[in-house]
Amino acid sequence: MQALVGGLADGDVIVSGDCPDSVDKGAAEAGRAHGLQVVEYLPDLKGVRNRGESARRYYARNQIVADDCVRMVAFVDPARKGGTEDTIKRAHRAGKAVDGLTAPMRRTLPIEPRP
Repeated sequence: MQALVGGLADGDVIVSGDCPDSVDKGAAEAGRAHGLQVVEYLPDLKGVRNRGESARRYYARNQIVADDCVRMVAFVDPARKGGTEDTIKRAHRAGKAVDGLTAPMRRTLPIEPRP
């Protein structure tokens, strides 16, 4: 992670889904350590009454992450299907470049140049 983030240019921004026990957190920490801006999106879970509603809120957050990045680097566990895969599909549909790295984890590291 340090090498990947360390290879980013000044002015790049890390856009993250802010999953606390994931590559998202590692990417954010590495980005801050390299002086990069980090934008972390949490799902809006206020008033959630059931699992389906919670899932829709996470999918909405995934769409925001996909919309806000220019290029996405995703860490994908081939044994899983979940939020990372959903975010990748959304980024592809939005015409974003996506680099998938196979790893035994499911997390995203979207990267965007600063405006």
